[in-house]
Order: sequence, then structure tokens, then C-alpha cells
Amino acid sequence: MKFSARVVLALLGASATTVLAREITQELIDECGRKENVMIPPPGANETEYRHCSNHPLGDAKAHVTRALGLTNNLNKRDCWFGSNTGCTNGYCWKRCGADISQGNWCWTAIGNDGKGDWYQCAADNQCFDYMTCGQASGGDCPDCGCDCRDKGA
Repeated sequence: MKFSARVVLALLGASATTVLAREITQELIDECGRKENVMIPPPGANETEYRHCSNHPLGDAKAHVTRALGLTNNLNKRDCWFGSNTGCTNGYCWKRCGADISQGNWCWTAIGNDGKGDWYQCAADNQCFDYMTCGQASGGDCPDCGCDCRDKGA
């Protein structure tokens, strides 16, 4: 009887701590623009620590325009940046990044979970800092994630 009670308690405990994978609903697809942009937290992760959409709101808005107009040029390209080390653009923080910042690489910054949480928001440049983590994806497609830049001619 003791063994059975321990097994039942262990199973109940395991099921109470397991977090189901995020269900990809039509509401999430509408919010993120397309299914491939929905952020999928890893199995067992607390999904509240992950943003809903992989791509950055500013970059993805441009991608929607590209698709809606049937254009082939990529409006998501990030020009290389050689100015200040951090900043605030249209309400979101970014920073220069990479082993050699003279390359012009930069990233949008995101909270927690190695950059998989919500995007840092701001009202002014002085609210953005070097210690902020570059945004990363957890499943899905994310051309706005990570540290890079693409030159205008590419």
C-alpha cells in the first residue's frame, strides 16, 4: 500500500510540474502574422517566460508589407550600425553586439531566457543598456533574432 501511495504521489507531482507545449491557435497566428513566427517554448518550460512571436514587432511589420504587396526585396534587412552602442528605436531597445563591434552588427534586445522573453521596450536611448541580451528564437522562424547586419547591397 505504501508503494502504491508513493507511485500515485510521484505521478501526481510529475503531472503538476509538467507544462504542456504552447498550442498554436488561430489567435496566435493572427498575432504573429504567420504560423512559422509563433514562439514554441521547449517541453517542460514555463511558457509565460517566452514571448508569443519569434520575430521583432518592427521587423515583422515590414515583412507583412513585403508579402502583402507581393514584393521580392527583403524589407527586413538590417543595415549595419556604426554609431552609439545602445539605443531606443520606435519604442524598442537594441545594442551593438558581436566579438568585433567594428563589423556593425547589432540586435534587438529581449528579457530573460537567453533572449527568448518579451522584447525590451523603451521611451529613450538612456533606457537601453549593453548588458541586455540579444533576442533569440525558440522554435519557429526568426530573421530578426540574433546579432548581425546585412549590407544594403546584399
